[in-house]
Amino acid sequence: MEIKAFTLDENTRLPPIAPEDLSQEWLIDQVPRWIDVDASEADALADFLAPLGIPQPIIQSCLRPSEEPELAHYENMVYIEFPLIIKNRIYDRTYVSIIVLPTTLITIHSETVSTISMLETRLSMETLFHSSEISGLLHEIIVYLLRQNYHYFLDVRTQINYLSNGIIEKPDAVELGDILKIIRLVDFFITVVEDQHYCIETFLDGNGRTSRLLSTLCLYKAGYDFKRLFTISEYYDRDRPTFYKKIQCVRENDMDMTVWLDYFITGLETQMIEVKERGEQVIRRDILTQKHNLNERQSKAIEYLLQYDRLTIQDYEVLCPEVNRRSLQRDFKIMIEKELIDSEGATNQLVYLLRV
Repeated sequence: MEIKAFTLDENTRLPPIAPEDLSQEWLIDQVPRWIDVDASEADALADFLAPLGIPQPIIQSCLRPSEEPELAHYENMVYIEFPLIIKNRIYDRTYVSIIVLPTTLITIHSETVSTISMLETRLSMETLFHSSEISGLLHEIIVYLLRQNYHYFLDVRTQINYLSNGIIEKPDAVELGDILKIIRLVDFFITVVEDQHYCIETFLDGNGRTSRLLSTLCLYKAGYDFKRLFTISEYYDRDRPTFYKKIQCVRENDMDMTVWLDYFITGLETQMIEVKERGEQVIRRDILTQKHNLNERQSKAIEYLLQYDRLTIQDYEVLCPEVNRRSLQRDFKIMIEKELIDSEGATNQLVYLLRV
């Protein structure tokens, strides 16, 4: 087990200190510290944590990351289990356990994490923290870990651009496996980002909206540009209990993301199909509008019929609230004469259907 220690001094810098200088006094001397533990042996880690008064559930979580909830509150203590993407291990991630005490922050990982090593070097040499409190240190660490995601997104974006150029220049040379690999990478990165956000629960309210916004941002950065035609939140909002159930399912199944990935990809597919259908409806509406020289109201009626198949005078009045009923009825008559629509039903209960 390797231990590195740093102290946050009055100049809001983080110089390293010798691990052997640590003693029980550092728990009560009010000096902010960061202790990083590279613990490959569970017994050694348990021996290190036991004297610190850390609750047993947290110790067990540190010994077996990802088997406990990602965020736990105790008196004068917070435990965070934070997922990290590992660049050289595709579709894999590790976890950094973060224990936040009143004046001490402890990070624990069961393998050497290059991100942590780079962070230690940067923070101990050049960073001026916005606060000399432990919260300032926690803020810097979390922000740095989150930012590392985007280095991986840039790598994926490069792969997407290369693949896109290949499809344009030599489509026969592009393998289906290459495309599926990119899709899987993007899906993986998005789920990690959402998991990181739910882990830290930034706000009293709005965490779900923020995580979905981050998911969309990641899709854009990875080359999925939807031209603002939809947001994945539309799909989630249709069945909120299912959305939360799928998230919780990851935690209940030892962080196995299979169920969540299936749900997320189904939502993405559903939204893409609906965008395609809406686009086709808009194109068809524009063609009919131009071909038959329809006015703006009549164009709205055609668009409504393309989407809902049937239209009543009451529906039309909702679409055009500032227009009197006589003018709307005249619109229907004109569109019937142009053989765009038909009507059925009793005179006072007419329903109009698209004919073309």
